[in-house]
Amino acid sequence: MLWDFVLSDVVRVEDIARGDLERIQLLMEQYTDLPMDFADASLVVLAERHRIFKVFTTDRRGFSVFRPRNVEAFEIFP
Repeated sequence: MLWDFVLSDVVRVEDIARGDLERIQLLMEQYTDLPMDFADASLVVLAERHRIFKVFTTDRRGFSVFRPRNVEAFEIFP
């Protein structure tokens, strides 16, 4: 069941810090042509914070274009 998965140790729920909001806004402005929404920008910021650049997403269109700091591009799967 989904909630069992979410409540397991496999998933970590992160807070968006006040300091992240400026970066989120910048990303949303940078990618207005896609457009990048708040959820996408938040995921990019959290990936940057934790240096996670391999992502599982069905949004290949967006995440193949988004450029996080410290890496040339996300590695997308499946």
